[in-house]
Amino acid sequence: MKIDTLKDAYLFGIQDMNNGCHKSMDGMKAMQAAATHPDLKMMMEGALGSMQYALEIFDTILTRHGVTPDEAHQNKALTALGVEGKEQAVDVDYADARLRDAMIIAKVRNVAYYPHSGFQAFVAQAKALGFDDDVETLRSGGAPEDGQISNEDAFAMMARLEEELLSAEDLPKVA
Repeated sequence: MKIDTLKDAYLFGIQDMNNGCHKSMDGMKAMQAAATHPDLKMMMEGALGSMQYALEIFDTILTRHGVTPDEAHQNKALTALGVEGKEQAVDVDYADARLRDAMIIAKVRNVAYYPHSGFQAFVAQAKALGFDDDVETLRSGGAPEDGQISNEDAFAMMARLEEELLSAEDLPKVA
């Protein structure tokens, strides 16, 4: 693909993020299923709802601009983060479920920041292009609907849960 204009770069980025979100979904679902802390399970459910909503936003924008998602285009980074999350947070044998939950938080944080940063870039690009409908659509990604949590709430919840898990007196910390 050749990128000649800001519009080309913008739509390429949205296709890229769309692909990566689709590809990382399995890892996110596996981590949600493996989580044991009730608040972490709830946060993961909300994160999956938010990710699904982000995919709807990307589909809306791509359709608006007459672009069909290109399955040949692979977002290797976000895909790898989803795979790595499953491998390190789900497939490893943890002696204490809280250790697994702490790893899930670390891996979900990696996955969550990637599209969050992408949304910021896409809003700036859409503004520069005068795509007001896209700006509004992208900004709606920050307004959670039923079954979703805002990025700010998710990041705050991850920090709170991580602190709770890691500060437990009986958590195995050193051998």
